[in-house]
Amino acid sequence: MFASELGRLREAVRQYRERARRNPDNGALALLERLYLNYLSEAPEMAYTLEDFLQETQTLMLEHMSAEERLKGLDPEERLKGLDPEERLKGLDPAFIEAWLNKQRREH
Repeated sequence: MFASELGRLREAVRQYRERARRNPDNGALALLERLYLNYLSEAPEMAYTLEDFLQETQTLMLEHMSAEERLKGLDPEERLKGLDPEERLKGLDPAFIEAWLNKQRREH
């Protein structure tokens, strides 16, 4: 599909559109159209690797995801990584913090 011949690329787009119509939720059409538009917008001599494409796609996907979607699947430790203790406590009810501290003192 990364062929430099525009005719072959157009044929690939046509074939994938037919497949995507039969199975619209697989995302193939969106991916192919993005590749095609990217191809048309760049100068033919410009190098664009698969790694470049994947990185750009990942960045675009993250920009369109909510914070909840980006954090989905991460365990609590990963979600809190990089936050200092003050940031971790921000937004918690002081009574909850005090109760937790009292419990920790009793157990240790």
